[in-house]
Amino acid sequence: MKKSIIAIIIIIILILVAVYVIYAPRVNKTSDQTGGEVGQKTENLVQDVQNIDLGNIDQEFQQIDSDLNSL
Repeated sequence: MKKSIIAIIIIIILILVAVYVIYAPRVNKTSDQTGGEVGQKTENLVQDVQNIDLGNIDQEFQQIDSDLNSL
């Protein structure tokens, strides 16, 4: 009785190890690809924000103030 329980536990452990060996590289590969894509998108967003030309904001607000005062 004890030998059959031990044998079943060993078989279950072997199956779990086999599943881990088969699927672990796939999961790591997918996460690496996703991380690279996210990193590239983040870098592109940072560059876009840095390239925004705000122009002369004071002049823009003066125009808005004059428009509001004329109401």
